[in-house]
Parts: sequence; C-alpha cells; structure tokens
Amino acid sequence: MKKTLGMAPVLLLLLLPIALSKVADAKVAIITHPGAPAELTGEQVRRIFLGKDIFFPDGTRARPVDLSARSPVRTEFYGTFFDLRESEIRAYWAGRVFTGKGVPPPVIGTDDEVRRFVAATPGAIAYVDPGAVDQTVRVLHVLP
Repeated sequence: MKKTLGMAPVLLLLLLPIALSKVADAKVAIITHPGAPAELTGEQVRRIFLGKDIFFPDGTRARPVDLSARSPVRTEFYGTFFDLRESEIRAYWAGRVFTGKGVPPPVIGTDDEVRRFVAATPGAIAYVDPGAVDQTVRVLHVLP
C-alpha cells in the first residue's frame, strides 16, 4: 500500500520563508538571563517593565533595564508592546515616583551593553535589537 504525505510538505515549504522573514524583520527581542523563567506572557512582561510586578512567577526578583530614550529599539518596544510614546512613559514614571510606587528601570546605553548586563545578572530582563542577541541570553519574545 502506497502512503502519501498529501499537501503538508508543500505547505511547509511555502510557509517556511514567511516564518523566517518575520524573524528577520523583527525589530525588538525581549531577553532574559538564562536562569530566568523560560516563558513569560506578554502581560507578565508588561507588568515587570511598568514596575507593577517585581518578581518573576518563580519568585526570582525581576531586574528590568531600559535602553536610552533616543534608541529606536526603545521607541519600537514601548510603541509596539505598550502602545505608548516616550512622553507617556516619562509621565507614567513621574507619577509612580511621586507617589512612591516605584522607580523606572535603569538605563543602559547600547544593545551590546544591555545584552552583557542581562547575561551577567540573574533576574535581568530587557529588550534589544535582534541582531544583538547571542547564546548568552534567553529570548522570550520577538516583536515584529
């Protein structure tokens, strides 16, 4: 009896370039220290970066870091992931600081400096250009 695979291999071959182009076109990679939880929901990442959650689900203290306000990756991260402009981010943190509810994540200058910090700091979480990612960090999400 002859077995056929049907259309599955053809569909896979047709869709593979599309999937690969999405990763290649990505503008932001959210990264963590390799010892941090392997999976976080988008909402968990948002709460950590907004200072609403200070621990990962496993109890590890989260240490988010930001890129410089002039970074296009930062603009893309907050614009895509939070739907916020830089002025709205500053206003949000001004309110949190004024009410004593938190301080903004520390700012680190470049993608490479952020990646090195995340790789060396347990609990660190950040975002960088996908081209800056290497095997020393764990990628949680890739934003288009």
